[in-house]
Amino acid sequence: MSESLGMLKEPLEKIVSLLEGIDKKLDFIGASVSRNIEQTPREEIRPIDVHEVLNLQGHLQKTALTLMGLEKASADEVSAKTGRGRAVESLYLNQLVQLGYAKKERVGRVVYFSVAK
Repeated sequence: MSESLGMLKEPLEKIVSLLEGIDKKLDFIGASVSRNIEQTPREEIRPIDVHEVLNLQGHLQKTALTLMGLEKASADEVSAKTGRGRAVESLYLNQLVQLGYAKKERVGRVVYFSVAK
């Protein structure tokens, strides 16, 4: 039994190494996207209503509706409501910012997103 575990050790270590590399690349991509979004601030955010939400792609609809209900929230708070990962919600929230439907504001280490009332 221990012999078969020994045979798996090297391939598993290789898989872990590959996953760590992928994780670093995703962090780099996420940071690049965030920098691009922050460099193109919107002076004014558009009010978002049901008709606007229906015109969004499906993945953004859930995020937009959740943010509308919360009014102001971090990616952690939105992900707790949607059941999706924080990183995914952060990406979707930043897409809403880029589209002009939401704004973001940093308070200390936390970034809060909000929609126009």
